[in-house]
Amino acid sequence: RLTDDGRALCESLGVRAAPEPTVTGLGACGLKLTESFQKILETLRVIYTEVVPKDRFDQAPLLPEAAILKAYYIWRRGDVVGKRIVCVGDDDLLSLVFALTGETAGTLAVDIDDRLLGLIADYAKKHGLSVEVLEHDVTEPIPEAHRSGYDTFVTEPPDTVNGVTLFVSRGVELLRDEPGTTGYCGVSTTACPPAGIAAIQR
Repeated sequence: RLTDDGRALCESLGVRAAPEPTVTGLGACGLKLTESFQKILETLRVIYTEVVPKDRFDQAPLLPEAAILKAYYIWRRGDVVGKRIVCVGDDDLLSLVFALTGETAGTLAVDIDDRLLGLIADYAKKHGLSVEVLEHDVTEPIPEAHRSGYDTFVTEPPDTVNGVTLFVSRGVELLRDEPGTTGYCGVSTTACPPAGIAAIQR
């Protein structure tokens, strides 16, 4: 609960209340999608039929249900509304998911896969979404024009210490150099052994 001054501060900062948490079981990470995110999930399932993962890029897209829960979690934490978001590697199509909320200040998909980026760009253009794409090999530094321009980065890198280190470091390069920026990195504990998880945490 907030005082009148607290509500006025939130309004001036563009902060809004998140929906009340609803625990629906561990399978959904204790989250229950809002109606708007449920609609985005239905859209995502259709778009996913056109994604063809490429082994040479170590692509392993999340299932649409997992991707939408990840996006919803990030949204609930206040890192979507009014934010510039960058997806470092985007075979999960989160750049489109965030844009479909209609609440971002713009999204960027960074990926080495030109076909994937073409799919994202075509869908965004057809539906009037604020999504940019950047074809880039993240083993190379981020181009200067894109550095320090984003509020939130999201990545789902290869489940290795080197993979996580590389993708997260590129995400950090893309963040604004000021307080309040955030990064999200997905790591599978089934693919990365405990020693690897410990090294990543260090």
